Amino acid sequence: MIIWGSRGRTSVVQEGQFLCPRCRSNQPYQLKRVQRWFTLYFIPIFPMGVLGEYAECGQCLTTWKTEVLTAGPPADREQAVQEELRRAMRRSMAMVLLASGREDAAAIDAGSRIFRKQVGMSMPDAELSREVKDVREQGIDVKRYLANFGAALNPQQKESLVTAACEVALFDGPLEPVEQEAVSAIAQALGLSDAHLRGILAGIPAAAASA
Repeated sequence: MIIWGSRGRTSVVQEGQFLCPRCRSNQPYQLKRVQRWFTLYFIPIFPMGVLGEYAECGQCLTTWKTEVLTAGPPADREQAVQEELRRAMRRSMAMVLLASGREDAAAIDAGSRIFRKQVGMSMPDAELSREVKDVREQGIDVKRYLANFGAALNPQQKESLVTAACEVALFDGPLEPVEQEAVSAIAQALGLSDAHLRGILAGIPAAAASA
């Protein structure tokens, strides 16, 4: 029996710099092309046509229509970094909440309160809920994202991100192994050592109380 069919394959056709609407600054991008291939016994044999193209930001990993590559000049860098820092904090907390299996109202409310304490700005619970949903459903690699963004941050900003992740993990009690793994991965992605992470945890009352 001959088994044939088709499937899509994605390839990178161009790389460069562009103004990312979400990062609001110049970032590296990859222009990706999706093609349909004829398969024989599940092996791609030849292309059958282009299904579409899209640009992916190398910083935030958001995908855009190709028109974004012709956007105008970048926004103010410091403002862009601050906005991205707030998003990085939401994503870090989302990573911890998903690792612990906590997406309930109490967990989201705790995350919003921690966010407000760290950045001095309020955040509706809906924003964190949406971030958790995006990370889960879009398969966002938070560690890769933080490793890319970490180069733009100073030590204090990195500590702020890790502290927020630790506090949201500790809001309902001592760190579970999956939560410990998540916060360690966040710290490592930002270039912080295990000793540095232990120091951050030691400064959190909930961590000290559970020790």
